[in-house]
Amino acid sequence: MQTALFDPLTIPNELKLDIETLNGRSLKAQEDFLDSLVCAYTLLYCSQHDCCCFGNDTVGKLLTPML
Repeated sequence: MQTALFDPLTIPNELKLDIETLNGRSLKAQEDFLDSLVCAYTLLYCSQHDCCCFGNDTVGKLLTPML
């Protein structure tokens, strides 16, 4: 699993959208999709490496890799 963290992320062409043509719900859906990729990758990375957690259960948490 660790080697997958260093492989480039490949997004299928069907999921690549020109954001200049998006608005409203379609733009929000694309933003949410990209956000979910970043969150999943960060969680996977932090499961194998040191990370730092800011916040708490009340206000929310931000998990970041430690450099």
